Amino acid sequence: MRKTTLEDVFKGATSGFSVVGAFFGTVVQEVGMERALALYAKACEAVGVGMGQMMKEQMGIKELDAKSAIKVAEAIGNTFGVGLEVEETPTSVLLKWGRCPVYAANQAIGMDEKTREVSCNYGPLGFMNILYKQLDPNVSIKRKKARESLDDFCLKEVSGYRT
Repeated sequence: MRKTTLEDVFKGATSGFSVVGAFFGTVVQEVGMERALALYAKACEAVGVGMGQMMKEQMGIKELDAKSAIKVAEAIGNTFGVGLEVEETPTSVLLKWGRCPVYAANQAIGMDEKTREVSCNYGPLGFMNILYKQLDPNVSIKRKKARESLDDFCLKEVSGYRT
């Protein structure tokens, strides 16, 4: 029996996110970018709340520290088939995300670069921020570097947890 690989997960996530991207584009045409982004953010926040609560329970996280912040990021990466490199600093954790199924899907459906970046701020970044806040309301995640191509990476910083 063949095991599912990270590549298989990435391809599946990319296919799923292409539907989300196409739907987002349709909503933009119907209600405009500002309203579409607000709705997208609201949906991603709801997923972040649910997934954050689930992770807190399943991973047994009582208090978020650097080690548990990394475990959460690794779980997110595995869920979507994303490669991740981690660097721990004295006050934060830097997450270097490799390929991204959201970016790949949005590029495949023809979404322009500016819309991809803006939708990332409201979607995946917003999702992760809300998810981490379920684990510790003091934690925040900020993008330090945006992905500029499919082969590029993005860099996010998690901070505010117990050190």
